Amino acid sequence: HVITSHTNDFSSNQHLENVFPNTVSRLPWEPSSKSFIYMSTDYVNFPETKVGEQTMIKIRVINKDTCTHQFQVIRPQSPFFVVHHEFELTPRHSARLPIYFKPTKESQSFDGILAVRTTTGHQMFAILRGNSL
Repeated sequence: HVITSHTNDFSSNQHLENVFPNTVSRLPWEPSSKSFIYMSTDYVNFPETKVGEQTMIKIRVINKDTCTHQFQVIRPQSPFFVVHHEFELTPRHSARLPIYFKPTKESQSFDGILAVRTTTGHQMFAILRGNSL
């Protein structure tokens, strides 16, 4: 499976507000260049998937901080889902967070947002895209 990153394409809220007009304006999207906690990508493009089947892609969550952080994954909108809703990362470690796409309608395009936050208030986001066959 391929994880595609387009950090330059999504460096502002404008594109996200077009895709998710009622959601993104409330999200603190601007990443800090000094962040010690981040995801390996901000854009996930799932391969075309047949209705009733599922595909999985893993995003790496990285903790370059000197302390352990607790993470909470906000449930993405269907047909995207995650199994692990909470996890912990020790200092200078990373984890691969599996994200699933299981379409229920044929010949459709789907968009979603994966939101991950720490107990200290740091938030990260990735756009999820998938097409059904």
